[in-house]
Amino acid sequence: MKSYILQRTIFITLLLGISFGLAKGESHSLDPFTIKLLQLNERSKTLLKKTSGLLELVPVVLPEGDNLHTHNDHFGWPVATMAGETLIVVFHRKPLHWGGDEPHDAFSSTAVMTRSTDGGDSWSSPVDLKSFIKKETVGCRLGFGNSIGTTKEGSVVVVTHYGVFRSEDEGKNWEHLPGAFGEEQLSGPQTNNGPRLLDHPTRGLIVAGHSNALAKNLNSDRTPYIPPEIWIRFSKDGGYTWKEKKQDFPDFATPIEPTLLLHDGALLVIARCHGYESFEPRSKTWRYLQLYGKKGWIPFKPMLSTMRATDVRDISKSRHHGAWTQDTVDLCYNPVSKRIECVATDRNGDAEKGPQNARNGQTLNLWSIDPDKLKNGSNEWRYDGTLLHRNGFMSRSEIDGMHPGAAIVDEKRGVQHIFVYMGSPLGPSGIFRVTRTLDTQRLSALLLKDPEIAMQ
Repeated sequence: MKSYILQRTIFITLLLGISFGLAKGESHSLDPFTIKLLQLNERSKTLLKKTSGLLELVPVVLPEGDNLHTHNDHFGWPVATMAGETLIVVFHRKPLHWGGDEPHDAFSSTAVMTRSTDGGDSWSSPVDLKSFIKKETVGCRLGFGNSIGTTKEGSVVVVTHYGVFRSEDEGKNWEHLPGAFGEEQLSGPQTNNGPRLLDHPTRGLIVAGHSNALAKNLNSDRTPYIPPEIWIRFSKDGGYTWKEKKQDFPDFATPIEPTLLLHDGALLVIARCHGYESFEPRSKTWRYLQLYGKKGWIPFKPMLSTMRATDVRDISKSRHHGAWTQDTVDLCYNPVSKRIECVATDRNGDAEKGPQNARNGQTLNLWSIDPDKLKNGSNEWRYDGTLLHRNGFMSRSEIDGMHPGAAIVDEKRGVQHIFVYMGSPLGPSGIFRVTRTLDTQRLSALLLKDPEIAMQ
């Protein structure tokens, strides 16, 4: 499997001429199947050619060969963590993105794991974590969205729809914790979780989510009403047993799949926002929500951030093009830039282009904020550039992807590994690694300029 991924990465496609910058200064091309999944626009292709050592894009696991099991060719929603020198990614393997008619079978899973021991150059054969279950978790309180993290002792813990899994050997073997996160431990609703599991200094392991018990009535943007609240679940014994806390918010603050970051004793959350005040008619954008707990715990102070995603309801009647144009984010403290940085998706365009936004693409964007300004109540995030830009419209027949949640900061190598998926909602779709330098100032200078000019 490892050699297969390497061969796939360096497959030469001279006629198409699409090459990807690698950290060692090499330039390799990808084959037609991979290019079809990516659907990158010309500027992104140029950037990836010109950003050797700054930005890299390579496949992790694609739905073909030994990876393809029956009709499950939609690989998506990756989350990742690092244990020792090992990178661990957990993703979904399904027939398609959404729809009640999904033809699930024994190979369909929302918890498939792959690992890399060489910095992400090669990956193990995917393993379905369900294979480690001895007794099913009754009434698991996670509905959608895996949460993953590494404890201070180096154990890897992932909360899934099937319950909680724990590995003591960097992902080689896994234990399914009996009853963990189930109805015998938790009485609140099923939640759609954010991607990050944190090891909190006083509360133990913590994850955050929103209630997925959608009301039947619709908001004015045709999306289901979601209660403005956050659920924090925490475990003081390494994931074996869990407790819960809830905080209610004003109607404008509806955190969806919230991403956690613990920094300098404070707890920061960035989330998609389904509160209608998140929508700005003038700019036709939706604003991501930020929650800040100065004491590192509930209560959070809610604010709408200046990070945005494009609204396209006037050109699409799908409910997935209202608040859903936002997506689950990644959040980190960058030890090089000394800023808190967020990687966020605009599913239907490039909101930073303002009136020139064509609203027919999909972007992966980098934002940042000074921690001291955040501490003093700022919601002003700086746009540091677009990492990837894809062609197409997010619909059942065109493009699907991104979801950069739970990326990895590798301070030793000076990079951040961001794991995304790209392809079609009906399949196929594959998992990719976007690796970018932690020297955000240098990278941003390139991203914000014409790549041909910036590299001269």
